[in-house]
Amino acid sequence: MQAILFDLGGTHLRTGLLITDDEIHVLQKEGMEPFPDKKDPSRVWGRIEDRLVQHIQRNAATLSPEAPIVLAFPGPVVADNHILQAPTINGCIPKK
Repeated sequence: MQAILFDLGGTHLRTGLLITDDEIHVLQKEGMEPFPDKKDPSRVWGRIEDRLVQHIQRNAATLSPEAPIVLAFPGPVVADNHILQAPTINGCIPKK
């Protein structure tokens, strides 16, 4: 199985690739400034989205088109993949 991997924490975004069941390549660990502007959490989410898209675009040719995108997230997420809260990223303001 192959996959594009993201570990989104409160202070870092780690990206990687699962090449085979036994081979994981950690590609980048990038520090994140959580909630830099308490009046506009969309800045944080915009930067996260940009980094996710860049990682996928850079590595898409390496993996099968069927490879899933796997995201570890530091907060409650419900069954339809809706983020309820992201307290370590933008305080307690829900992602909309």
